[in-house]
Amino acid sequence: MRLADIAAFGDLDGNLAPDATVVLVSSGGGSGTFVELAAVRNEHGAAHPVPTVLLGDRILVREVRIEGRRILVRLRVRGATDPFSLRTREISRHYALDGNSLVLLDESEAEVQSTPAENYVYLPVRLDIVAGSSRSVDGSLAPGQIASYVAHGRAGEILDLTVRSDFDNGVLSVSGLTDGMTLVSRREYATQRSLVLPSEQDYSIKVVSLAGYQLAFMLQVQLRAASQGAAPTARPTDVPLPSRTPSPLPTPSGAAGLIERPLGDASEAAAAFARSRAPIWGVAIVVPARGVAFAENADTQVPVASIVKVLVLLVVLEQAHQDHRPVSEEDLALLWPMVTESDNDATSQLWERIGRGQAVSSYLRSVGVAGFTPDPGTSWGASFASARAMAAILGKLLNGEILDAPSRALALRMLDAVVPEQRWGVSAGTDLASGDRVELKNGWYPGEEGWRVNSVGIVRPRAGDPYAIAIVTGSRVSWQEGIDTIEGIAAPLNAAMRSVH
Repeated sequence: MRLADIAAFGDLDGNLAPDATVVLVSSGGGSGTFVELAAVRNEHGAAHPVPTVLLGDRILVREVRIEGRRILVRLRVRGATDPFSLRTREISRHYALDGNSLVLLDESEAEVQSTPAENYVYLPVRLDIVAGSSRSVDGSLAPGQIASYVAHGRAGEILDLTVRSDFDNGVLSVSGLTDGMTLVSRREYATQRSLVLPSEQDYSIKVVSLAGYQLAFMLQVQLRAASQGAAPTARPTDVPLPSRTPSPLPTPSGAAGLIERPLGDASEAAAAFARSRAPIWGVAIVVPARGVAFAENADTQVPVASIVKVLVLLVVLEQAHQDHRPVSEEDLALLWPMVTESDNDATSQLWERIGRGQAVSSYLRSVGVAGFTPDPGTSWGASFASARAMAAILGKLLNGEILDAPSRALALRMLDAVVPEQRWGVSAGTDLASGDRVELKNGWYPGEEGWRVNSVGIVRPRAGDPYAIAIVTGSRVSWQEGIDTIEGIAAPLNAAMRSVH
């Protein structure tokens, strides 16, 4: 659970003291978020939280305001025919305090123009500074809005940052765009920091508005050489994701018995395109019938987002098999929406039932697959995995090396039934009308460092041997750019794989 960057203040209980309402977000790190509304009563200067109410899953909160002792919430949800990430239904709700509870007073709905795709783009402004120089930027942010900048720095240089705003309602967030390391989290509510840069790379600098009104701010950025003065005050902070360089792992063994070849041997066009899509990507293909694998950057581990649901599915099925029982109706009622619709609530329930990430790690070790680093808690989508690991486990599923036959058939049926709007990614370049089949699962999530977009699956061409494929990415500028990256690799690969020997 985290505090969203939107809040409102005003009198809710009639005692004239300023109360507050905030938006809370919880997520397993998968394909969406659960958004809740909370109120905090002010009684003689002491804060008294009120139990939250759920606003929805994967919604966009547009406004929160307190007026006339009521809370107004405006939010957008997807219409029945909306493409993914476009929301054309705007809902307005009024809530009020009833004792120590929030109650819904009324709700209205209107159709609005589709949210333009550019609203979903993380596209920072580059600050051209070198050691010994500085830059000031003025801006204005709506409630919850984020101003994004990028500055390049070298190892040992010192980055001084100060953001000035009314009541310090503008706070900093800083992370590396190549290694993904968070240097300043927005949850620190920092307005000033000096950072010794750990490596040469581009650094993401964000100003986040915590105000419930239009907030003017000024950002001051200075870059100093390492010898130019004071020691740093910053250190890498605790974040909800493991390091992008996890604990030492055994040598990847998911492709045991396979001859590994460079990605360019399968498709030079795919390899060239992939190399043009910095900073973070990895590709792996396993063709069991040919005893060959193709890979590039295949051991780069990225946050899995919703592709971890493939692993949860396999563990649920394996546990049932080991217990000599059929998969329960209760589990099936969760597995189907988890896989076919990317339902996060279902995933969270199954994650707890199987024993969280430790159970997934144990299962992968038992079948000889390395390259997975589990989240130790409830944030399943914040686990890390490599393209090699995902292609290896799917290759074993394809080749009949894991699960019993009925369980394999069930897993493949579910992956084959993913809803149409989520069938992008590794399916690019296939021709379903001509008889190609694709069983797949995608994952996507907007992190502080940019979008995490992944796609894994099994491709069964009408002519040619079937194969498992995994393409993972990180630090993408938008959801769509992540998809474009994956499909720009997958399309020439799928076209070429029919003729690879």
